[in-house]
Amino acid sequence: MGRLTVRLKAIDEYQNTLVLVLSDNGLSRTTMTDHIQLDGGGAELIKQFDNTFEHRGLPRSSVDLGPGWAYGLAAPFRLMKGYQS
Repeated sequence: MGRLTVRLKAIDEYQNTLVLVLSDNGLSRTTMTDHIQLDGGGAELIKQFDNTFEHRGLPRSSVDLGPGWAYGLAAPFRLMKGYQS
């Protein structure tokens, strides 16, 4: 959001822009590494990502937070994506 705001202000479109933030049903405790361990596929795909801090949110990034962050960031709810209740 910060980069978007800076860019919109730089091109003088900030006041003319409506930003909608949409979300799916929350965080997942499953990471890409979990999927690789299940079926062995996708290892080459993960090598293509640049997940350095400076590159997060840009093309070719895909950051997994993992189960610890999924539990913490899903608060105040008990569980996260993939669970019924």
